[in-house]
Amino acid sequence: MCERLYKGITNKTNSLVYQAFLASRLKGLEELRSHIWEQGQKSGFPIWVSEFSLCQEFKSKSLDEIQVICLKQVRIASKFICVLDGSFGTTWNAEQVSILELEIATAAFSKRDIWIFLLSPFNNPDRRILSLLKSIRLACPVARIWESVTKDQLYAAIERIIEPVERQHETIGAGPLVQDVARKRTPFLNFNLNLRDVQFLDGNFSPLLDTQPDKMGIKQLLIKAEEEDVIPAKMAKLWVVIRHLSTAPYTDQKYENFLPLWAQTLTHWSSASAWYSLHGHFYLGRLAAINTLFTIRSYMPLQMKAEIGPPSIFANNGAVASEYYSIAKLVPSWYVKQNLLRKALWNCNRALEASPGSDSSGLLDIRGHIKLAMLNPAGGIFDLKRALAIRLAKDQDPGRVGESEMHLGRAYAACRLFRKAERLLEDGVAKLETTDRYPFTVQGLRHLGTFYSQVGRRADATRVLRKAQVLASEHEIQGQLYQVEEELRKLGVE
Repeated sequence: MCERLYKGITNKTNSLVYQAFLASRLKGLEELRSHIWEQGQKSGFPIWVSEFSLCQEFKSKSLDEIQVICLKQVRIASKFICVLDGSFGTTWNAEQVSILELEIATAAFSKRDIWIFLLSPFNNPDRRILSLLKSIRLACPVARIWESVTKDQLYAAIERIIEPVERQHETIGAGPLVQDVARKRTPFLNFNLNLRDVQFLDGNFSPLLDTQPDKMGIKQLLIKAEEEDVIPAKMAKLWVVIRHLSTAPYTDQKYENFLPLWAQTLTHWSSASAWYSLHGHFYLGRLAAINTLFTIRSYMPLQMKAEIGPPSIFANNGAVASEYYSIAKLVPSWYVKQNLLRKALWNCNRALEASPGSDSSGLLDIRGHIKLAMLNPAGGIFDLKRALAIRLAKDQDPGRVGESEMHLGRAYAACRLFRKAERLLEDGVAKLETTDRYPFTVQGLRHLGTFYSQVGRRADATRVLRKAQVLASEHEIQGQLYQVEEELRKLGVE
């Protein structure tokens, strides 16, 4: 249903490029929302206001359908304008999370340019809004939150905000922000390779309700999140779980039986945030989730650890290694990059030492990439070949084998061993396309397209990269989409 709705709004709304998204409660602010809609239309920089942007369709949609459409638009518009009058907004089911909250949370983890206005008088605000604002201040310190704003001040501010993104110096660019934050944090890496220097939401909790946590209800919410295959939609559903879990803080021993649920939730967040490109020292980022998973595991009694088994590859030292490798690719400084890669290699070796009898192919795959980035191609290819050999020997599923073939093929291409690279890349992508492992399929298509470009097969490169672009857009695999579009630009294809 989600994909059909996405396609529907693309056809009906993409004729307008919305400069910003307006989030506020509907009831009681009708006049204000209408004024902001007209303001955007008159300026030539339209603002998405749901009841006007969808026109007559808005009245015929269910709340669930409106949620899907609005969250999609939050992720599309470059700027996010939120007007709060102290109320929480419409809750549409027993989860007790409003569409307004999901819009704000989605803007935060999608790294939109966030402007929040607290409309005067902001009297007796709903405590759920206050706890949400606390989380946003922690997770997005660059978000602009203006207090005690009159309507006239709001309209004047919006007039400035909706100038084109590239023209306005106050706009925050996600890429440079990642680099800047990583650069400020990384000096610590020289002194302590095992330093856990950022925690999810900085170790704070923002419970949605004052009631006791409902374990069965939280489990059901987590199942819904696990079933979602559009990555940012999955993260929105995981946010709902986190808000409910916050009534059972993992630091409080009386809620010890909730620790496995915390671990499951943040493990899924770690995986999803990696593909959504939330790299860096963000309180909603992948590194923060991984580090907090270590903290949660430290609170678990030995019997609980034995029952749930070892941490997954999204929650162990291998995940830390993978994340520091990802951050290293973003920072401009060679010195900082090498220190990040050194920390990545140390964590990967620790993970391999800790699990000598288990399937080490994933860790070897990560270490192979790190070694390639550290200008050790022989060591990188050796590890990638071992990873592929393990998966073949264990007769693992085609997706896992295809992933290894694709990564080894990319390494051969980097070393200009084109014959080996072509066979492995094409075979790996063919296997991945038979699975529902969409992030890896996009990654494989990107590597194959880049290889075709490298060997002068421009038409094949364009065809494959276009295919990757469509798949990445459909499933909103933002980290890969950015890279695919960059390769297309290199080919002169828009």
